[in-house]
Amino acid sequence: MGRDRPEVLPGARDPRGRHPVDRQEGRDPGALTLTPVPSNGDTYSVNTSQPVHLSLVADYTYDEGVKRATGTADVRLVDDLSLWDRMLHWLSQDGWKWILIGLGLIILAGYIFKKRFSRRFKSSPHINARPRTFGMPSGQSRGEFKKSLGHRLLPFVADRATFRYAPGTAGFPRLKLKAVGRGAGEVTNWKALASAHRPEKSVEVNGTRFDKDMTRSPRLGAGSLITAQTTDMKYECAPNA
Repeated sequence: MGRDRPEVLPGARDPRGRHPVDRQEGRDPGALTLTPVPSNGDTYSVNTSQPVHLSLVADYTYDEGVKRATGTADVRLVDDLSLWDRMLHWLSQDGWKWILIGLGLIILAGYIFKKRFSRRFKSSPHINARPRTFGMPSGQSRGEFKKSLGHRLLPFVADRATFRYAPGTAGFPRLKLKAVGRGAGEVTNWKALASAHRPEKSVEVNGTRFDKDMTRSPRLGAGSLITAQTTDMKYECAPNA
């Protein structure tokens, strides 16, 4: 079967009206080439499982008289369209719609199941400052929990954020967090904090100190307590406070 629909000439048709037939004269006298043509013009929808029954009627002149010849034939159609060709046709007709729907569902699932921080994390939690030496004033300030916009927009990619748990003047580095299960965050820069540990300057999460004995990243939940200490001050901050 060809891909283009040839011109259908009268005089030859499946008696059940399913397939018009293209008629072309051959090189030899009386020779005809008959090609079944899809009635709807769609070559890809032709059923090749059953043969096409043709009833032929030919009028011709012989010995100065008009003669008629009739005959029947069963024509088996051969599917010569490749799988690649059919796939391209499907894509151009309906396939692109299903692909877009599938991609949309995948992206939607990526947003539904991506790991996020708990909503209990406040953007500006309280920091309580308590003096460790006589004469230093106590006080209260604000920390900062800031999510990465780029990671929030990406499906399947866990949210990331930075957390300031002590005043900027105290000189403590921010915690870098990656969202994990149950709305908690994993401290990703814990090795840098552990290597920077000094007796006069320390950071703890729920009582676990960042020092040379730490072997794994601690998790930070909305109700966790972060404690940062210097020789003069002790700062305490909870993400949900």
